[in-house]
Amino acid sequence: MKKIGLIMIALFLSLAINLSAQTKAVSHLQDSTLTQTSDTVSEAKDIDDLVDELVNKTVSAKIKDLDSDSTDATGFVGTIMFMVIAMPILITFAAVVLIIFLVLRYRKIREKGRYDLYVKALEAGQPLPDKFFEEPAKTSSSNLRRGAVLIAVGLGMAVLGLLGKNVVMIGIGAIPGFIGIAFMLIYNIERKHKKEE
Repeated sequence: MKKIGLIMIALFLSLAINLSAQTKAVSHLQDSTLTQTSDTVSEAKDIDDLVDELVNKTVSAKIKDLDSDSTDATGFVGTIMFMVIAMPILITFAAVVLIIFLVLRYRKIREKGRYDLYVKALEAGQPLPDKFFEEPAKTSSSNLRRGAVLIAVGLGMAVLGLLGKNVVMIGIGAIPGFIGIAFMLIYNIERKHKKEE
């Protein structure tokens, strides 16, 4: 878990550094564009061009005043953009890690409970069944249930994609659908083998 946390922190910091560099590059590009615009306007000869030049210089002066008043305005906007883009990714990653952690913790607690029961039975002199530590065998009906659920999920995603005219969603829905079909095939093959025996 510590390694995953360190990897997440390193990923977060690298994204922040990259975003900071991009923000500085955009700021530099804006400054050079304003300088080129003011140079072009100063070459104008008409009265309309002179008015445009005056307006552009005034706007440029106001922008520079705003930039000097809030020195970290682009840094703040960059930080907000980073939070909008990176936070959903980080939250999703953290949720997956949390789910895996909880499943592993549950299994560990269940196994510990089994071994405690085993120790108590030995202390009391009670015999345990031979298959006490074996996991229950999965029945073929579990494959049928999995197949049905996955086909339903795939069909639901495909219908959602059709309603939203989203071809990508239809393609993503095909993945659990085909996995569900595979589970159905496994169920049928196992059922035929049981009938033969």
